[in-house]
Amino acid sequence: MIDAMLTLGAARLKELPVCFFFSNYEEVGHGACAGFPDACRQMLVVDMGVVGEKVAGNEQSVSICVKDSTGPL
Repeated sequence: MIDAMLTLGAARLKELPVCFFFSNYEEVGHGACAGFPDACRQMLVVDMGVVGEKVAGNEQSVSICVKDSTGPL
């Protein structure tokens, strides 16, 4: 999302009916309960995925964090 904002630039973003919302609460289900305008009609949600050595996720497929419940070793 940050890359999209930087690529579009501030002037273009002001012309578009788009908002960006960053939350650190999505895991507990209340990250998007507030903070975006009432005019919002659609949402595109981007979630994180754990990748790295000794974790089940990878960069080529969906990563499910629960599979890595012990975390990196």
